[in-house]
Amino acid sequence: MPFLTDIDSRAAVKGSRDPLGIQSIWTYFGRKLVGNLTYAASSVRDYTVTILGYHFARQAADAGCTDGDLAVFLKWEQLAAYARALTDRNATFRGIERVRKTLDEGSAVRLSADRAWQILANQKIYGLWGLYTVPATASSLLEGEPTRPTPTAMELIEKEYLPIFGKHGFKGGDAVVKLLSNKSPTIALEGSNATLVRAVAEILKTTFRDLERETFMAYLVHGGPGDPTNGLQKQFAELIRSTLDDEQFEFTPSTMRRLAEEARRAYGPDMRLSEWLERIRVCDSIVGLSSRTFAFLLSRDSTPLREVAAAMRDRWQGGVPTIDVEAVKEIKPELEAASASSNSAGRWLELARCFLTGHYEDVVRLLIEQNRYVMNYRGGSGPWISEELGRLRVRVRDETGELPSRSNLKSLWVFPYFLGALRSVIQQLGAG
Repeated sequence: MPFLTDIDSRAAVKGSRDPLGIQSIWTYFGRKLVGNLTYAASSVRDYTVTILGYHFARQAADAGCTDGDLAVFLKWEQLAAYARALTDRNATFRGIERVRKTLDEGSAVRLSADRAWQILANQKIYGLWGLYTVPATASSLLEGEPTRPTPTAMELIEKEYLPIFGKHGFKGGDAVVKLLSNKSPTIALEGSNATLVRAVAEILKTTFRDLERETFMAYLVHGGPGDPTNGLQKQFAELIRSTLDDEQFEFTPSTMRRLAEEARRAYGPDMRLSEWLERIRVCDSIVGLSSRTFAFLLSRDSTPLREVAAAMRDRWQGGVPTIDVEAVKEIKPELEAASASSNSAGRWLELARCFLTGHYEDVVRLLIEQNRYVMNYRGGSGPWISEELGRLRVRVRDETGELPSRSNLKSLWVFPYFLGALRSVIQQLGAG
């Protein structure tokens, strides 16, 4: 019986409508190796800002502030952003462009939850509150309702972060809490509030202290005590360290195959990691190519289906050599579980056969059928593409594209599977 019907909220792509229902598939496969992170929330230092934001929200509420957690959090995120930008010219974080623009206009800035003063178009959704709360909770750094730092996160806050305020002459985070409890305070970054800003900047410097590194390695990299991968994430992290010296490294079919071989050598009888690396590689070979092909179809409104198929044949000749039908057949149970549909899983297998054999008109029809199924399942307004009198009828032009060349098929890699997020976190913390 199918058991996965909802897209993992940690994988949600803002603005994407996922016409083929692929997001639930790559999420399902990726979560077997990376159970907590998302590719949109892979900055270690932003996790520091996040847990401190919830800590200060609690402190402000306890002190009688009635603005609510969100308003306090957004103002703290703004203060942290200005401190980082002011002390580090190379700083990169969400909202950096607006922050730099504001700083260019003067060193006095306003902190406010009002839209006019936010550092992003919608800071609640596109900032740390919207993007980091769930993965931080999945990593056992946040918990509860209302959301608060876990005991582990509080230990980090009390032992590493609050003493830095003390070093600058403040009592813990009291000065920050007092500032954030005001509805819309104006701060003089290089004037009366300069010392506080320097303290915040020191907390958020790009290098990590020993307890930070230890905590973030255990909870972000290894998945924390609730690791849903049952140790595979830690194994994969150890494997990933061998790639950190390669500045040109990227996830591709060939690197995935190599990592699977290294996993077999490293873990001997325990074949789980190598098997899932292979399954992910096979999964992307079919859903990635299908996604690119569907984007191509979106650019061919009113084109006869036979001409579309001819264009695919010109591109790929008599078939796509990178498709391994037997390998796709082996992952059919996972495709069914991920899409919650045996019919959908069967279409992916049939697509693999048609790509391999060069039956491109059938490829087009299967993609149209898959899109229709996904739209009906979601109760949408109808399919994006249909076939009418032998021609494509495109109703929704979202992200159009061209077909990958035959020479690029071997390196084609489309979806993230959260693998790059884990590698990025490891890089930031260092290989040690």
